Amino acid sequence: MKRSLLSMLLVACVWGGMFANESSTSKAVLTQEKLELIEQNLIIGLESNIPSLQASAALVLRQVKEIAPQYEFSLSVIPLMGLVRTESYDAPVRMAAALALYELRSTRGDFALARIARFEENPRVKKLLEAMAYERGLQNDLY
Repeated sequence: MKRSLLSMLLVACVWGGMFANESSTSKAVLTQEKLELIEQNLIIGLESNIPSLQASAALVLRQVKEIAPQYEFSLSVIPLMGLVRTESYDAPVRMAAALALYELRSTRGDFALARIARFEENPRVKKLLEAMAYERGLQNDLY
């Protein structure tokens, strides 16, 4: 009896703690300093030599941009452009970088996506980049 009562009390405390943390974290706002630190760490991942880390960093950058749309992530544009442009990288890495670059909505990044699509040889990457260029109204830069 004591064991079951103790276990029920423990479950109730953990359950209540989970909901208390959830409400406080959902209201938490990422500060400018935190976003700068996140961007610096993601750039390290983008510039690594490990393809899965590069793709993960690009996808995390995309997710963070959705959470903090006011932050520009301007330092990330060049590394992402490099990943998309370099044909020696695997297609999934290049496509993840293209998706992140597309989400940043930078003029420089959008123009780069259209120009890379123009000369791309991989059909999967080319199709994705062309769709992004059309979506942004940059179809004239494709040809």
